[in-house]
Amino acid sequence: MIRKPKRSNPRDNIAYREMCRKIWKRDKGRCQMPDCKSRGAQVHHIRRWTDNGHGRYNTLNTILLCKDCHTKVTGKEDIYAPLLLRIAAQNESKQNGNN
Repeated sequence: MIRKPKRSNPRDNIAYREMCRKIWKRDKGRCQMPDCKSRGAQVHHIRRWTDNGHGRYNTLNTILLCKDCHTKVTGKEDIYAPLLLRIAAQNESKQNGNN
């Protein structure tokens, strides 16, 4: 029997887990979509993971969104990117003390 080689999951590594930890801390574990502060958020890549190899682990390319907001944004990343990039940058600036 010939076995197919195991595909590695690029999200299953230390760099990805560390980036997620930073995002959870930066965004205080809450959805960052305006007018939604739900908990139980998920890490969302503002510029899609598959289209943005160099930005996969960049904290400025990620933001926390609740499941509903994540579903709303998925497939419409180009529409929401300017808003979400601005929010991520503002959160990063606040966290670094550059109000």
